[in-house]
Amino acid sequence: MLQLKGLFFLVLTFNIDFLVTALKAESNSPKLLKRRIPTDTNEDSSKRLSVLISNKLPNDTRFYPTVSNSFVGHQIFSDTIYINGLYNGRKKDSHRARIPNFLPYVITPTSSKKFSTKYMQDLDRGVFSAQAHSDSLQIEQVFYAHKLFTRLLVTEITITVSAYGFYDVAVQNMTAKLSADIKFRKSKLFKCKTPSDAQHQISNDILLASYCSGKTLIPEEDSSPRLPIHIAKTIFPRNLKMNVTSGSLPVTKRWVFIMSVAPDRREAKYYYKKGCIAAKRGILQKFHEDKWTAIWNHGDIRIKSNSSLGLLVKSSLYYLISAFPIFTKEYPFQFFGASPGGLTNGGAGKYYYGHVFWDQDFWMVPALLPIFPDTAQAVLRYRVQRLLPAYVKARSLGYSGAAYPWESAYTGCDVCEGAAYIKEEIHITGDIVHLLKQYMLLNGGHGLTEVAITKLESCEKGKKNANSRRFFSINQQQQEPCVTLPDIYSCTEITDEIQCLYATGWDMVREIAFFWQSRMEWSHKRGGYVINGVMGPDEWHHPVNNSAYTNAIAARSLKFAADLARYLGACPKLSSQWDEISSSIVIPFDEERQYHPEYDGFDPSKNVVKQADTIMLGFPLMEDMPRQVRLNDLLIHRNATTSFGPAMTWGMFAINWLDVGEQERARSDFLRQLANIQPPFNIWSENPDGTGAVNFLTGMGGFIQSIVYGYFGLRVHENHLSINPVMLPESNSTDVEEMTLHGLVYRGLFFDFRVTELEINVELVGIEKPYLSYPCAQIRSVSASHRLCNSGDEATFARGKLEISLESQIL
Repeated sequence: MLQLKGLFFLVLTFNIDFLVTALKAESNSPKLLKRRIPTDTNEDSSKRLSVLISNKLPNDTRFYPTVSNSFVGHQIFSDTIYINGLYNGRKKDSHRARIPNFLPYVITPTSSKKFSTKYMQDLDRGVFSAQAHSDSLQIEQVFYAHKLFTRLLVTEITITVSAYGFYDVAVQNMTAKLSADIKFRKSKLFKCKTPSDAQHQISNDILLASYCSGKTLIPEEDSSPRLPIHIAKTIFPRNLKMNVTSGSLPVTKRWVFIMSVAPDRREAKYYYKKGCIAAKRGILQKFHEDKWTAIWNHGDIRIKSNSSLGLLVKSSLYYLISAFPIFTKEYPFQFFGASPGGLTNGGAGKYYYGHVFWDQDFWMVPALLPIFPDTAQAVLRYRVQRLLPAYVKARSLGYSGAAYPWESAYTGCDVCEGAAYIKEEIHITGDIVHLLKQYMLLNGGHGLTEVAITKLESCEKGKKNANSRRFFSINQQQQEPCVTLPDIYSCTEITDEIQCLYATGWDMVREIAFFWQSRMEWSHKRGGYVINGVMGPDEWHHPVNNSAYTNAIAARSLKFAADLARYLGACPKLSSQWDEISSSIVIPFDEERQYHPEYDGFDPSKNVVKQADTIMLGFPLMEDMPRQVRLNDLLIHRNATTSFGPAMTWGMFAINWLDVGEQERARSDFLRQLANIQPPFNIWSENPDGTGAVNFLTGMGGFIQSIVYGYFGLRVHENHLSINPVMLPESNSTDVEEMTLHGLVYRGLFFDFRVTELEINVELVGIEKPYLSYPCAQIRSVSASHRLCNSGDEATFARGKLEISLESQIL
């Protein structure tokens, strides 16, 4: 049974305190992990392992660099900005609403015709910079989506001249058409107050700003609102001028332009003013970079080698982190999920439309979960908030409980355009529970109410039961008959008030169990429960009966619900039923060939598989099976899988190959992922030929998982975690000298695992009090054992399998 003892429950509210005026760059930095990444400003950036550099831009504009902070995102040199949760279009026509780019450019893709240019994506600092220079003129333009003040998109322009004369640098207006998605009102001017301690010289009047607002044109549902957008932006001139006639040379001037976007007028102006004050004090960019430093200090994967592998890992982590609200408690916002193409893609006619799929819960978040649990908290919060639309969907299909949509956006109602996906691709419902279980095992229940206090903003503002229920809270009505959701049949009946009443983790887990229970039927012929007419992860074959992956994830959902119900003392009769059903679900198995077919009637010699599917019974589902059966699964399904499938497939194969000791096969599939990384800014494409979605976070998630769970060998069990590392392979003859998983979080303790060819060094780098009364970690190998009790304690073992358990209990 899942160990749920000692869950630590706290209440977290999400109201923004608009009265806060102090600017504290360091206040959200972790206090326990003090190791900093070296950032020597005199170091040649071309030698740093965290900067992507190119003298020219990609020929394909889809692979231009991006900046994002999970609230606002922008592809450099484009006329478009997107923000989290802003969609236009009804149901299947829903897509990210395009916000015009109101920031100026002085360096554009055509600048290379007149200047020598250099483009740099600095992963440590979270900034993109473009440089252009001639004999006497140097221009640098920096862009960043502010990581602390998350509503801000900022560009800073620095011009340096080294000869006397008049310089007139044209400013390019990238706004283009206003928007086909938003109806804007007429702009107004407003003025910021000059801070008393302003010391930094800015050449433009950043205090004078323009404000405009609007609403999306078409709501997602008949009952949902047209979504508001409010923008405060610095007014920019047509030219940046410098007239240098005397004095010492060189002469440098700096301009700062800010765009603040928010769903609320007060919020947009508030953040613009915060940015304005910080810019006048000369610390706006510093605040942003300090936040990125805190993030990398908290968690990282560091590869020491003579090849580019470390930079490929770093850039993938960077883009993933940019998509999720990590370290945002100072200035929180409601998170609406991460789409396969991230926040810089998803407009009308673009791949995935900015919608949320299983990619988020199954591919992206598990990659970050061990070092950034905040990602799971945000995603589970999004899912719990949208329980009632999932409940409505199950009813529309004729089933009980809650069935989460294959695609969701603002409301959580189904926005998928394909009827087969809506009806058949139901494994997403189990994928969500799988993520919740992994989060609980790794964190021991710590912080679960941060996931669970999922009230909509209207609940918070109106104080409608805002913080009255904890994540796994129950009341008398939930005991028996164990049905508490309201009698609603369509998304139009869902109101904010109803949402406020039904939004806890227990509600979600229970209703998902009800769905699976109603979706399956008993087969006398098979001697177990079957689930017919579905689409598994391999979307090229549907509808099929008894998808091995779908049935297995359903079984785990029911078992988790049964364990949780027993812990809570809820649904005692149903928990026994869920236990019995979960152990009686049919998983297809070929006795003659000793492997798991993908579904009933699957023929590996004829059926070509789109992507990783049945092999995931091994990892991440960790089905108990003989090694030979698992090896047979891998051999047979690998031969049946297309070579042109999406990126994450090969990472999952690599993990499973390593589990059965097939290192050469693992190496081949691991390196195969690299074909999807498009230079020079390491933007992933969905397919290796560059087609499909770009900035493909799903592929990045599979890649990072293949490192964390594959080559570090991390596994999270009910009472301990283990690692069994293998040195990462290279695409050339060089060797990886050292690889470090920095800041792994396990039940209140922070660890570094540094691995070389011969050794593993484990260091306890931080303790998050007061969650552990007397925190000591017991580290065991086959031949040695060490206790780590204090920050800074470390132990070294011969490279091999280690088990890490705790000697103390969570309070």
